[in-house]
Amino acid sequence: MSNRNTKYPSVLLLTLLAGAPVLTLASETAPMGRLSPRIELQTSDQIGGISATKGSSGHGKSAAEPAPMLEVSGALGGTIPAPAETAVEPVTQKEDVVPTVAPTEDGMSAKARDKAEAKAAREAGKLADAQARAEAKAAREAKKQEEAQAREAAKVAREKQRQEEAQAREAAKAAAAAERESARSQEAKPAVVESRQEEAPTQEKVEFEAKKARGSANFKAKAAAELQAIADEKAGSAHRAQARAEDQADVAAKARAEAKATARDAAEAKVKSADAAKALADLEAKAAAEALDNVGSGSGVSASTEAAIVAAREEMRQAEAAAKSKSATASRAKAEADMQAEAAELARSKAESQARTAAKAAEEAQLAAHDAAVAKAKAAAAAQAVADFEAKSAADAIARAQARAQAAADAKARADADVIAARSGAKPQVDPGVAVKSAVAARLALPVITEPYTALKLKDAIRVPGWDISIIGVSRPGNVLASRGAADQTASVGEWVVVFLELRNTSNAPQSVLDYNFQIVSSGAAAGCQNPEAGGCRYFISGLSEARGLYQQTRGLTVLHSNYDKREFAPGAMARTAVVFDLPVSGFTQKFGIGDSYVDLGTLKNVPVTPSATK
Repeated sequence: MSNRNTKYPSVLLLTLLAGAPVLTLASETAPMGRLSPRIELQTSDQIGGISATKGSSGHGKSAAEPAPMLEVSGALGGTIPAPAETAVEPVTQKEDVVPTVAPTEDGMSAKARDKAEAKAAREAGKLADAQARAEAKAAREAKKQEEAQAREAAKVAREKQRQEEAQAREAAKAAAAAERESARSQEAKPAVVESRQEEAPTQEKVEFEAKKARGSANFKAKAAAELQAIADEKAGSAHRAQARAEDQADVAAKARAEAKATARDAAEAKVKSADAAKALADLEAKAAAEALDNVGSGSGVSASTEAAIVAAREEMRQAEAAAKSKSATASRAKAEADMQAEAAELARSKAESQARTAAKAAEEAQLAAHDAAVAKAKAAAAAQAVADFEAKSAADAIARAQARAQAAADAKARADADVIAARSGAKPQVDPGVAVKSAVAARLALPVITEPYTALKLKDAIRVPGWDISIIGVSRPGNVLASRGAADQTASVGEWVVVFLELRNTSNAPQSVLDYNFQIVSSGAAAGCQNPEAGGCRYFISGLSEARGLYQQTRGLTVLHSNYDKREFAPGAMARTAVVFDLPVSGFTQKFGIGDSYVDLGTLKNVPVTPSATK
């Protein structure tokens, strides 16, 4: 855009000399909506007002012509007419026309107005500077507050960590005290177990207690191992959760630092925007001053100033856009930092929860290990008691063997005496004391039942001519029968039931008894009954060799029938044996017996299921 640079003095002179009407000169519209000064001039005759007839020139003006007028349009574009009564000294045709600036309606000239506008622009710049400084100060205060909050959070975290470490030390002390107490109890308890086992009346009871203690020890050791594995797994989970919490805390710290950096950038961008606004205000003030100074020349604002204003406006626009963008980035960064802080707090809470769970699991594992150690000590004491009892039983067995040898010698002596008496025709004499001693010795020589069993209080006895049969007890090994040992097991169709018997030949002649003569009669017929009888079912012994020979042999009991060979017992001979049945699981009443003599065993619910013995 260009301004008119007309040579005002020469044009005005020509106009005045020619007596032309009013000459109006106006500049084009200036940029940014401002106008350059607009000047309207009249001739010298008109400037002089109503004058008298001139001399020889012949030029004269009537009194009715209007008064001279000079109009100046300032930066605001207003046209101010000069008052009619304003008198201007006439000038000759050779004199240059000097424009007169008329005052505005409010009494201010255009120059004064421009000065006021320049002052207002400077004040606006000062306000922008003050606002930028205030925003920078607010940003610094916000940064100080965030740093103070971060320091406070770090302090709280350190205090919490110290408390957790103190609690961990207290827990370790309590665990050490518990271990010392368990060690003292392990040292003191075996003697108590031994003394109790010494009071056991039979080897069956001692061995049963030992097996029970061994099973309890194994069970508790397994439970302790499982709890320890769980505790280790939870400790690993807690460690991983702690690592995740620390990583999340680092992410949150980075997000806070990034938010602080973006906040600083936003504050700096606002300061730059304010500086750009101030620079633009200064340039606009300068342009106003130039317009005021160039009123007379009509040159208006210089092109360099206009270009500087355009550049300043573009720079301010870019600065405002950058400030707005960085402010939005700072807001997003702050939101991200808040979200990461919440995530870090959640991760820390989860880590603390898992740490508490791991500590609880470790405590439970430690208690289980303590119980397992105590159970192991009890099992060792019980095993020692069994060994002591077996040593005592061995000594008793030696004594019984010696008694049997003595009884055999006495029996031979009596037999010889009976033979001599028979030959002589005299009646043999029987010493009652010797007979009782022989019966006691024979009972002591019987094998000991090592299986856990339940002794039944039976109202009736099995009555068979020539035999004295008594039920020692009943055992329920469950579904698996161990014949030779734990590695040699036989599964049942229903449930294994073992009846321990004691036999004595009360006749005067040798005789035998077969194991399949013993039977169990059920009051009801369960599914799979092969021998129904009068609404019930009759069960014979198991035909498996594991139940008819190996089971008895591995336990030192007498085999009544093996490979269809009959076993004969001498008069007065005694034996202990076991008959094994495979019964369906039912709630019917069971009767046990041989021939026509049976005793009621009940429903066998009073007989607990016990694990089979291993030899």
